[in-house]
Amino acid sequence: MKTMIKCAVAALLAAAATGAAAQQRIDRPGTIAHAAADAQFPERVGEFRRGNVHQYDEAGRDISATYNLVRPTGRIVLSIYIYPASRLGQTDGAEQSRVALCGREFDGVRGAIEAQNAGALKLHQGTAPPVAGIEPGLSHRAVYRFTAPFDGERQEVRSEADLYCFVGSDWLVKYRITAPAGLDIDADLDRFIRTGPWPGRPPAPQPDEMTQAEDGTEARAG
Repeated sequence: MKTMIKCAVAALLAAAATGAAAQQRIDRPGTIAHAAADAQFPERVGEFRRGNVHQYDEAGRDISATYNLVRPTGRIVLSIYIYPASRLGQTDGAEQSRVALCGREFDGVRGAIEAQNAGALKLHQGTAPPVAGIEPGLSHRAVYRFTAPFDGERQEVRSEADLYCFVGSDWLVKYRITAPAGLDIDADLDRFIRTGPWPGRPPAPQPDEMTQAEDGTEARAG
């Protein structure tokens, strides 16, 4: 297993080096589309506010966005990545093969966290929060605690990774969430996963786009 994780980390580092030239920051207001996946990155998802958006390939099929939620007790930083499942090298084989490929991809995700954060303590590993249409074995979750620079100071943080494989058959959706250790983020994360960017899901109306009419019907603001 350690050899597999090392190989996965090496592959990730090689891919990062190869794609460095293609990587670009998308810095414009309004909703940013991931056209290939039919996904949208709005400026806000509930209380989360969008920060950086990055495109990692020339074709625009590998895109991430980072969102922030500031609480009195600390900040939650959530990054979502939507990228092609074809990078797993899957074929039209049996479901067991897709499950194995998904597990191997998550081994790489975990391996990268552990390699980049010496002494990381794994608190939990299992399935990611449930999402309709995601079959058993095609979602993974791991939660770690370690000390790292965060919000301008070195402190103990809780860092979580969630992965959903073969979303709409063609896509991988990965989340990385970091917050001060002890901050309860589960409800905020669950809402983001259920309502935020996702292949084939239209963005929820923004608070300043809709007003509630007196008769209970919705009307577009000013």
